[in-house]
Amino acid sequence: MEEVEQLATAMMVVLFAAVMIVVGHLYMEDQARMPPIPRAQMAAMQTLPL
Repeated sequence: MEEVEQLATAMMVVLFAAVMIVVGHLYMEDQARMPPIPRAQMAAMQTLPL
């Protein structure tokens, strides 16, 4: 019975890793579609007080 539990746990870990890879890939594709922020605008954003 313990072998079945270990197999189930291993399958959940593999599934979780696969989901994380797919989500990371989709996130990076979405970020790649966004136009880059010009350096001057990025520098101005960094100097704004919070």
